[in-house]
Amino acid sequence: MGKQHGEILAPVDLLLRFAQTAFGVPEQDAKICADVLLRSDLRGISSHGAGRLPVA
Repeated sequence: MGKQHGEILAPVDLLLRFAQTAFGVPEQDAKICADVLLRSDLRGISSHGAGRLPVA
């Protein structure tokens, strides 16, 4: 699978740490949310993945 236009590739552990801090909820809840988003990306369902995270 090649990189698509506008796509940014990052290590899963980095995305997991970022997602955990981005939600502003208790750590355990953030871990669950981050896990769901990243698993979606890894399964190829980008519409429900890390792209859902807020960006500044």
